Amino acid sequence: MALSALINLGIKKTANSTNIKVTITNWVTIITCGLTLFYALYFYAFLAQRDATLINLFFVACYAGTFLLTSCHYYRAAKLWFFSVFICHIIILTTQVFSPAVGFQFYFLILPSGVFLLFDEDESYEKVIICILGIIAFFVCHNYQNEAPLVLLPVEIEKVIFIFSIIIVMLENFIVMSVFSLAISRHQAVLNEMATKDVLTGINNRRTFMLVGEELVAHANRYNKQLSFLLFDIDFFKKINDSYGHLVGDQALRLVARVLRNNLRESDSLARYGGEEFVVLLPETDELAAKELAEKLREAVENLSIPLKGNQENKFFNCTVSIGISSTLSSRNNGDISLNDLVQQADEALYQAKGTGRNCVVKYTSDKAVEFQI
Repeated sequence: MALSALINLGIKKTANSTNIKVTITNWVTIITCGLTLFYALYFYAFLAQRDATLINLFFVACYAGTFLLTSCHYYRAAKLWFFSVFICHIIILTTQVFSPAVGFQFYFLILPSGVFLLFDEDESYEKVIICILGIIAFFVCHNYQNEAPLVLLPVEIEKVIFIFSIIIVMLENFIVMSVFSLAISRHQAVLNEMATKDVLTGINNRRTFMLVGEELVAHANRYNKQLSFLLFDIDFFKKINDSYGHLVGDQALRLVARVLRNNLRESDSLARYGGEEFVVLLPETDELAAKELAEKLREAVENLSIPLKGNQENKFFNCTVSIGISSTLSSRNNGDISLNDLVQQADEALYQAKGTGRNCVVKYTSDKAVEFQI
């Protein structure tokens, strides 16, 4: 519970990107305090170095000051304080407590990745200043000559601490890069979702439909497979928006998309084509199966109850769809068919469906579109 409280210290209730940086800052502070405390215990228990132990305990308290600033929501000050303490800590350990041969100055190597992990994009000055200070401090410590450090260690112990320091630096850089990689992967997933999905309904957008559709049509042409295409249009959708408002119209689009998705196979490709139009590609599906499915979807939408938001009486209304069907089976007489051909033919059938009263299924034929009745 105490660890969880420290991790979430300073987190605001409103979810935002700052909370992520605060959490990471808390994690880094906890790890640094733990590592410094480990050194203090090691110096006391195994090397009997009381002064070195007290110095490290003092810096544990200084690092803990980061939590105080974070809890007061002074996020930028907290990060500046942490890195300032870190630089001072390494300088004192390298130049006063031990000799540079121990290798504590190599902890400065984590500063570049550390500042880019903790600081935000608009804190570029802080990043540059901390990195410059770290570079200067590294060369000062690495070339510092102190013939009488506070703690004189045997060469074997110096080598052990040196190797341990390098391992810790490598591990910390690995952790930082892992966090960066995870953040990039999540960002890419969000961008991919935005590029391929319709924001309102959550199904594929028109761009994704065109990409997937071209592949499915090419596959159907190459292997002489059957492929059917459905084009939906919500009847009198403008009237729905005018009568009930655009929020209700958006809800209608979401619910219709959900009904269509729940009644399709995983291999079928559903997308919002634009406005109140939806499309479905049906691989390995002939005309008869496509018409049966289209009628099933039409009935499912017709039976859908759409709530009127803000209505105290919990009233609902219903909407219907008109559907146009095209398929490679009836269109391949003159060679391979393209996705644009399927869309155009289904659009002609949809136009016929609207002209014959709407709320019906019409299939395209080479002669003309004809209404289909089950």
